[in-house]
Amino acid sequence: MVTTRSSIVKLLIVGLLIREAFSFWTGHPEDFELWVRLGYYVAHGANPYVALPPVPGLSFSTQYGSYEAPVIVYLPFWPLVTAGAYLLYTLLGFGDRFVYYFILKQPEILGDLLLGYLVYRFILPSSESKAIDALRFWMFFPLSILISAIWGMFDSLAMSLVLLALVSATSLRKSLWTGFAVLAKSIPMVFVLPILPPTRRNIWATLLALALPAVTTLAVLDLMGWSFGGFLSAVWGVVPGIGESMSAWDVFFFLYIVGVSPGLLVPLASALALLWIPAVVAAALYGLWKFGYEG
Repeated sequence: MVTTRSSIVKLLIVGLLIREAFSFWTGHPEDFELWVRLGYYVAHGANPYVALPPVPGLSFSTQYGSYEAPVIVYLPFWPLVTAGAYLLYTLLGFGDRFVYYFILKQPEILGDLLLGYLVYRFILPSSESKAIDALRFWMFFPLSILISAIWGMFDSLAMSLVLLALVSATSLRKSLWTGFAVLAKSIPMVFVLPILPPTRRNIWATLLALALPAVTTLAVLDLMGWSFGGFLSAVWGVVPGIGESMSAWDVFFFLYIVGVSPGLLVPLASALALLWIPAVVAAALYGLWKFGYEG
């Protein structure tokens, strides 16, 4: 047991050091640049659901040139995290923009390490050796390092909250962690029904997982004075997202090229773009019917 614990600690430390080595001098030219702007402006009281201009002395990317960046489409969790990173940067009272980048990367990196550890915990009951192999794989997985430590994306942070829900022993804990996961990055909404199916005994947990991000979002918008209309417009801008080239949406591009009226294609494409919502619900319900639920 002591050897196992030592192996886990060593893997986590090595994984941390690898990620930190990339943390302060890299960043996705679009998204991480947006985090840089987001932290500065939200810390200064600005509404995050508007286009934000570059920050002199902090912005690094020429992806947008001198233009304003696209508007974020996340719930208030991430704007507040980036604002906290900027406030910590100012409190330190030393260093340049690379110190700010280093601080901004910590939630993503720590979330990535936590996700690897939780995968270990999830597999452990069935096989200790396989659990350690999974942790070792994640600590050295190039794509994981690229997304979290180099690009600065926080997907692993949201997924670590999903894993916390999966390894939780009670419905209340499952509900709270699932709700926090949705608050962090919306996409974990697809895990609500598989983790917390709305059975007669469990319906309160399902509703709590859905209510937590909704109520928290409304409370933050009201407290911060951020426009609900602007927030809704930003989020709705990606809900009916339409794919680009090399996707099924090329059919619509072909129809447009051969002369089908845009007046017909645009409403049809917009309606089909919402099919993912009932599809996710149907897939979750089918999975529950086919495989059952243990909880």
